[in-house]
Amino acid sequence: DETMLTDVKSGLRLEESTQLVLETSGFRLGNGEVSFSATYDIDKQLRSPFTVKWRAGSLALGAVLHVLKGINVTLPEQTGSLAGVLSMDGDMVSLLDEERQRIILDSTTGDLTLLLAGLELANWPVLRKIGRKVKMRKRFETLRFAPLKLKLKLENGRVWLPRTEVQSTALQLFIEGNFDTLKGLDLLVAIPLRNIGRGLLDTPPANTGY
Repeated sequence: DETMLTDVKSGLRLEESTQLVLETSGFRLGNGEVSFSATYDIDKQLRSPFTVKWRAGSLALGAVLHVLKGINVTLPEQTGSLAGVLSMDGDMVSLLDEERQRIILDSTTGDLTLLLAGLELANWPVLRKIGRKVKMRKRFETLRFAPLKLKLKLENGRVWLPRTEVQSTALQLFIEGNFDTLKGLDLLVAIPLRNIGRGLLDTPPANTGY
């Protein structure tokens, strides 16, 4: 079963009575795998330091969606079909507010890299709505994407996205910007003129670069 978690492993130990260590743990999901590790300082401070590292390889997005639904993770009610393979790795250093049991975002730093291959979205209501608005209904019924690589940087309550190319059967665009926990999203989207007259495509063109 491609949606079952297998080869689950985990290890927890105490380091000199001052730090709780989650040793490299993880599981397999179909042909993909996930691993992660973490540390948490045991002290009497109101803000306790912790670190997290994780890596995922060759995860089928459909299987991930199935697992999330199975553990009652809140997802958008109106969704279409989703296909593709996800790989990612990242790390984070932060503080935990012991009283509220919340991560202190303005004291959080880290990096996250995502690679999506063979991404396909079909019959998503939000995309069909966009297609109707821009008079490209057919283009947005099924979207297939060229390999997409996202590099995100977390820096004291702000997430930075450098200029990134998104190439699909519907259109090509470039996005960059940041998300601030206080100010919200500040995103720049550039749509090249070459999108005009490109027609309806079955497969996405290769990325062109900037």
